[in-house]
Amino acid sequence: MIEDGEAHTIGLLQELRELAEQISDGHMDYAQKFHKLLQKVRNPNLPEVATDFGFRVFSMEPEVGERGRTIAVCANITIAVAAWECACKIFPKDRWIVTWGGLVQYDSGRAGTSSR
Repeated sequence: MIEDGEAHTIGLLQELRELAEQISDGHMDYAQKFHKLLQKVRNPNLPEVATDFGFRVFSMEPEVGERGRTIAVCANITIAVAAWECACKIFPKDRWIVTWGGLVQYDSGRAGTSSR
């Protein structure tokens, strides 16, 4: 009986090891897919998304006045403002802007639109 218990335990440990390897392989696949999506959103031009989502949240480069990183592209103003507020709190020295189409809705560098 003891030998059967040890064999059963070793079998369970082998199954756990195999499952851990499968999870590890899946994690790397998901991490790669997630990274690729982040790279697509980082592109300030966003050609395939630009027609569907009107709101963008991005930073402005202080020295050159050009668009920096885009952190959100969405169709909902509530989500855009939430992303803008988070960016303003996490990176308070950066200038963050929310646009809808070509219109600036919120600008952390402008008085009266600072994050709450």
